[in-house]
Amino acid sequence: MGTEKDTLVEGWMDRLSLRDKIGQTAQIDLSELLNTNEEEDGRVTLNAKRAQYYFGELGIGSVLNTAKDWRAVDYRNAIQVIQDIARKSGRPPVIYGLDSVHGANYVWGSIMTPQPINLAATFSEVIAFEAGKMAAVATTQQAGISWLFAPVLGLAWQPSWARVYETFGEDPLVVANLGLAIIQGIQSVPNASACAKHFLAYSNPSHGHDREPTHIPTRILYEYFLVPWRKVAKEVLTIMESYTDLNGVPTVANHDTLRRILRDELEFEGMLVTDYKEEENLFNFHHITRTYPEAVYRTLQEGSVDMSMVPLSMEPYFDAMLQAVDPNSNERPIDTVRIDESVRRILRFKQQAGLLDPSYRATPMSPEETEAMIQNRKQEREDALEMAMQGLVQLVILFHVKAVGGQLIGKVGDPIKTFPTDPQSDRLWKMYLKVVLNGQYSKSV
Repeated sequence: MGTEKDTLVEGWMDRLSLRDKIGQTAQIDLSELLNTNEEEDGRVTLNAKRAQYYFGELGIGSVLNTAKDWRAVDYRNAIQVIQDIARKSGRPPVIYGLDSVHGANYVWGSIMTPQPINLAATFSEVIAFEAGKMAAVATTQQAGISWLFAPVLGLAWQPSWARVYETFGEDPLVVANLGLAIIQGIQSVPNASACAKHFLAYSNPSHGHDREPTHIPTRILYEYFLVPWRKVAKEVLTIMESYTDLNGVPTVANHDTLRRILRDELEFEGMLVTDYKEEENLFNFHHITRTYPEAVYRTLQEGSVDMSMVPLSMEPYFDAMLQAVDPNSNERPIDTVRIDESVRRILRFKQQAGLLDPSYRATPMSPEETEAMIQNRKQEREDALEMAMQGLVQLVILFHVKAVGGQLIGKVGDPIKTFPTDPQSDRLWKMYLKVVLNGQYSKSV
């Protein structure tokens, strides 16, 4: 099987020109492919002419994001059009990626699983596995999207950060174990792939503001923040790097984190994707390059990124990539071997997702699949509620509410004391109980 996979990948490598390979390294936002006018039901649809340009002519390798109220059937219809264009144009199949941090949260009508911070309260790898599996069933099997951007493996050490709820909390071991369980759950579904994020230490901005610089001593980085990544590096198929700079160096062009640590020490062999507009961020956010082409050059030279979430202006990206390898444009041009390295990892990833199989065809949702999806919703809803309640039970236990007759009983206003983690914890968690539980809570154990 391995030889067959290598043959498929190398067959594509032999057929692709340099410009074709650059196309494979680019990911485009779905918004660039949509009609501007809404349908009668308020939804927008795929613009076939734009899709033909980006996937047929430019050979873009991936698409991400969502459109307003798109259901599984809408994604399936769009993916069929995109894949048909790629196939008829002699391009490799396109892989679709979508944020799925708590279930298929961007597939309208799907049942969402609890946020990771709620899953962490269960301390259950079994529940985390089932949450990942449920997300992949809705995203991959039903909506046709192979690539789930999840889980978040950051440590929630900075309470002011706005995305704490996307994490599994502050404990490295809990994050590692539940993160791996989510990954295994996702990848247990045929052709579904997880994308662990955000490498590295994105969750710990110095003053709590999102995308703010992160400063972490090397010992703390290795002893705590790298623990989850060590756990998953050999199993997760893809990783997303971080918006931030770590100890003064932007991650996307950080040789120390993306090559020495990720590739050499953790021995990650999968595909690495940037977060949104990362090369552009080097130029106009981090301000470490004078031009956008220089930012693309630095990303290739310093890091080990394979695919770039460009995601809007494709022509400048193609120009900058071609300029980076052109000896007439650079005194030290990037060797095209560097691009081959990334494209080979991208194609291997597509093979793992089942897309390079010669028999692969994207298909619209059949009436039978639609009916099965509807029938499964009740059970999925019950499963997701039970996942949430398991986390809620643990939360109530942590509050030391008095157990009477096998019931955990209490009322808002009763004396409740949390673990002494920070001065605001009592106030915040009492408020949480009041809002979420509507002033009353009880649950059998």
